[in-house]
Amino acid sequence: MRILIAGLFGAIAMFVWTSIAHMATPLAFAGISQMKDEPAVLSAMQSGIGIKPGLYIFPYFDPHDPNGMEKSAEAMKTKPSGLLVYHPPGASSDMTPLLIEEL
Repeated sequence: MRILIAGLFGAIAMFVWTSIAHMATPLAFAGISQMKDEPAVLSAMQSGIGIKPGLYIFPYFDPHDPNGMEKSAEAMKTKPSGLLVYHPPGASSDMTPLLIEEL
């Protein structure tokens, strides 16, 4: 029981510390850069993705395709690659439910 309580308090302490570190230090923006032509990129995302929020990977590969990873690796030699978290216009900016869910 002591281990369970210690684990719970440790998790709460870690949550509090990461919240403070994220909001009160420059760690929140480490590695983040501004896009060169943000309006053009946002317009392309809105027209290409629409209203479906989600996590997108590019170049996309079908996980059921046995050659999917090889095709993706080949595409990355000549095309950009990455992960994109997309929220369409009008999505809620209230972070409270996310913080409660994370806790």
